[in-house]
Amino acid sequence: MRINEVILQSAQINEQHVKYASKNPIGKIHPDQEAVMNPNHKFAGGSDRFYDLYRVMLALAMTDGKTIPTLDKESWVGRWDLASPFSDQEHEMLHAAYKAIGIEMKDAVNSKSCEPLDVNNTSPIPAKKKNKYGV
Repeated sequence: MRINEVILQSAQINEQHVKYASKNPIGKIHPDQEAVMNPNHKFAGGSDRFYDLYRVMLALAMTDGKTIPTLDKESWVGRWDLASPFSDQEHEMLHAAYKAIGIEMKDAVNSKSCEPLDVNNTSPIPAKKKNKYGV
């Protein structure tokens, strides 16, 4: 395909898009788009669309389609956002940012992280055997 054919084809696609956008009101799906889509769902929960989507996808991962999974009504974070600073400086920077914006915050976990006790302390891989030269 020559470059002028690519440019002409692009112009035709843009022209079709403008015609489509002017004919279809907001919120309507074009028949051409609908024809090439798999079945899909629109859903609305509460006021927080991102959190609702997260919770639906969490439940999706827990079901086989026949059983209804058992979930807490909310996660431990709930409808709050979560920021996890790694250093004391980042912790102070976040506090300053919250104050600057006027956002309420709560400390969810206020302790330093540590390695869980059940983490393997020895390698499951056997040690390398040395040859007769000690290497």
